[in-house]
Amino acid sequence: AERSGFDQVWIGDMPHIGMEDRAHADPIAVLGAIAAKTTTIKIGVVPLVAPLRNPVMLAQSLATVDRLAGGRLVLGMSIGSANRWAVSAELEFDASDAAFHQRAGRLSEAIEVMRKLWTAVEPVGHEGRYYRFPPLTIQPRPMHNRQIPIYLTGTEEPAMRRVARRADGWFTSSPSVALFRERKAKLDAMAREFGRDPAQIGVALQAALDYPDRVRALVLVNTFPRFRRRA
Repeated sequence: AERSGFDQVWIGDMPHIGMEDRAHADPIAVLGAIAAKTTTIKIGVVPLVAPLRNPVMLAQSLATVDRLAGGRLVLGMSIGSANRWAVSAELEFDASDAAFHQRAGRLSEAIEVMRKLWTAVEPVGHEGRYYRFPPLTIQPRPMHNRQIPIYLTGTEEPAMRRVARRADGWFTSSPSVALFRERKAKLDAMAREFGRDPAQIGVALQAALDYPDRVRALVLVNTFPRFRRRA
């Protein structure tokens, strides 16, 4: 992907513990391997199911990958599956000692915890609804002590409000240009409600294509606004 000129490469998460269908290798380990084999391309994981993981240890693991990559890591986080994969997803949460019905709240608080730890020079503690710990720091912190960009997924109203309030960007998919534009306008309005400039919220659009004709495929891709080449 890097040699071909792509600007980003993304991998998946969704472990589906004990389930063969759509099982993925551990994304943080795979990101570390990709970081070691590349020099310029941005690397990311989507949807990283953050509520499955302890946010302190997740912050440290992701900061380590960002160091290995020289500051090229970008994240796409999610609350996990709630549709046809829900049975497997609930099994993952049970195995991780995390309540499935708390996944949205845990995601929001985990983002707060990680951002706090990524830039803390002095030890910081946390007293939240789901996570509590005394003052501490993590090492290493991300490259340049930066906040690793966090994109969030989702098209339902609660998920989009979470994007508008907390995210650096929105990772989404859409079956049509018209629906994408409608959702984007809705997201922009929500961002303004939270006092944010919609232009500061990035958009990563996943457009799945299956065309044997390269010319027709490129025409379709180019109908989507702000499209960039991504692996």
